[in-house]
Amino acid sequence: MILRVQIVDGEKVVIGIGPPEERSEHGFLIESRVLANLLNNEFMKIWNNAKKFEDHIETVILRYVNVSIHYERLRELVKRSLNVPNSRMAEELISMLLEKKSLLKIDHEVYNFQVVKEACEQTSYIPEKLSEFMYTKYHISIPNNLAKKIIASIKDSRGGVVT
Repeated sequence: MILRVQIVDGEKVVIGIGPPEERSEHGFLIESRVLANLLNNEFMKIWNNAKKFEDHIETVILRYVNVSIHYERLRELVKRSLNVPNSRMAEELISMLLEKKSLLKIDHEVYNFQVVKEACEQTSYIPEKLSEFMYTKYHISIPNNLAKKIIASIKDSRGGVVT
């Protein structure tokens, strides 16, 4: 159940209660200019401090990609956590972050771009050192050929998808 609040003519407040996907079946009408102004002022404070949609999506998705995650698993987590109705929409949200260079997808694995970029910098972009570093720090086994792909992508500053 969610609570919906609507201010009418600056002096009436309609409060509805109902499921998120449906219109409110039950509600209350409160005629109070003071309450209407108070709620409007609070809403405007919150609205002015609100995150952009893309920033919210990035925050939610990066919670699941501390370092790396399998693409299919991430897609399912995005669908569930953001209530995305289908896989295609979840893939579009992930693609948005690939293009923004927040994520890096190599083969079927998705990496936190910033984490692997810092790891590459700390290991002087040497594949063997990157493999060792990722295992030591994050307990993630990355073969040298995959480390080479990660390094190539970071050096290119493309982010995005590497095959």
